[in-house]
Amino acid sequence: MQGSGLLPSNYDLNAGGTLEFSWYMERRDWANYLINVSGGNGEVRYSVRNPSGAIVETVYVNGRYDGTFIASDFGVYNFIFENLDNASDQNLFLSFLCPAFNPFRLTRYEWAGDLMLVASVFVFCLGLNAREEDKSAWDRAIVLMLIGLVACLIVLYLNYISYARFW
Repeated sequence: MQGSGLLPSNYDLNAGGTLEFSWYMERRDWANYLINVSGGNGEVRYSVRNPSGAIVETVYVNGRYDGTFIASDFGVYNFIFENLDNASDQNLFLSFLCPAFNPFRLTRYEWAGDLMLVASVFVFCLGLNAREEDKSAWDRAIVLMLIGLVACLIVLYLNYISYARFW
């Protein structure tokens, strides 16, 4: 489900079984989806569980369904598909598109991290400048460059792990 959301795929849903996908969404994020059911009686119950555990949307799908879900809060949302036919397996074709996975759309924490990244580069440049202006300030320049470099690496790592926002 990385990249542009859940890529269009077919899933086997056992008789009476469930299929669940979960990912992180921010408030007002939306997900466009297409559900196509084949085999069995063609009936599937589609539900969405919000981060606090409450079911916020339930749709009974018979054949094909297109819809949009809008997140009311930030957190991990669970998208649940239940086979209502206890006698036979069904095949689901699912396609989800969610802008929460756009790598150019940053959360407030990522904006803060990017600001820290710029500040750490600035501190690194101060260290370089101090080294050039005053040869006796070599120790201070090395310390400033190392602080800037370490801060830069920490921010890059935090931004990297923030993109793995779904479970």
